[in-house]
Amino acid sequence: MATGSTADFALTRNEVIASALRKIKGWPEDGNPPVHKLREAIRALNNLLRSEDLKQTGLAKSAWALDTAYLPLAAGRYIFSSNEDLPLIQELISATVRGTDGDDSDLLDIISAEAYSSLVPKNDTGDPLKLYLKRARLLSDQRLYLWPAPSSVTAGDSVVQSDYTYTCILKHTASSENKPGSGASWRLFWIQGDETLTADTWATSTEYDNGDLLVLTYKRPLYDFDSQYDNPDFPLGWEDYLIYKLAVRLAPDYDLGMEQRQQLRQDLAALEAELVPAAREKVNTMHNHARFF
Repeated sequence: MATGSTADFALTRNEVIASALRKIKGWPEDGNPPVHKLREAIRALNNLLRSEDLKQTGLAKSAWALDTAYLPLAAGRYIFSSNEDLPLIQELISATVRGTDGDDSDLLDIISAEAYSSLVPKNDTGDPLKLYLKRARLLSDQRLYLWPAPSSVTAGDSVVQSDYTYTCILKHTASSENKPGSGASWRLFWIQGDETLTADTWATSTEYDNGDLLVLTYKRPLYDFDSQYDNPDFPLGWEDYLIYKLAVRLAPDYDLGMEQRQQLRQDLAALEAELVPAAREKVNTMHNHARFF
C-alpha cells in the first residue's frame, strides 16, 4: 500500500480560483471563463491575502507564514530597518544571539514600547538582552531596536557558488551535505545573498565560521500569487477557507441566488470557526449537560 504525506499536497493559484468559481457557477463546463473574469479573480485573491494580513492582532490570528531571519551584528549597532535586511514582520516570536562558536544565547526579551522607553542609557553596550519592534503603518517602515548593543563582533565567512554569494550562519566543515544551494542540509549552514560579491569560491573540506548574528523567528505576511503555479505559503489546512472566502467575495458578480450566497457564507463561517478561535460566535446561553457513567 502506498504511503505519503498530506504535506505533499497544496493547491496552486489557478486551482484555488477554479474551485471558488465552480462554487458560484462561474466556471463553464465546456471551457474556461473569460480572461477578464480570471483577472478579476486573481486580483480579488491577492487582495484577500492582504486583508488576511491585517488580522494579525490579539486572538484574531489568521493565515500566516512562519520564517527565520539571520541579521549580522555590528559593533555599536542598535537599530535594524528594512534598508538593512530587516524582514517584514507581522509578529516577532523569538530571538537569540548566535556567537562565533555556533551556539545560541538564551532567548532575548521582546519588550513593549513602554519597557524600551524605561531603558537607561539607550546607547549602553554589552551582551544583547532585549529587543523592541517599533510598529509603523507600513511593515517596511518598522524598526528593530537592540539593547544593549555589542561592543565588538566578528564577521562570518562568505563564499561564491554558482554565481551567488552565500554567508555562513553556522560553523562547519564543508562537505557535499552542506554545499551552498544544493547540499541536502545547506539551509542550516548558509543564507543566499541577492547578488555576487567579492568572495572566495566554496571548497569542500574547508572550515567555515559564522559571525555574530541576531536570529529571529517571526510571522510574516503571505506572498502574493504571482504565478498560476504558486501555491499558498501558509500552513496546510487553510485551502478550503481561502476557496470559500474567494467564492463569497466574487459571488455578487455572478448569477447566484441569495439562498446560495447565504449558504456559502455559513460554510465559510464554519471553516473560520475551526481555524480561527477568535471568530467563533460568543454565546451566553446555558446548556444542560448529561452525565454518563
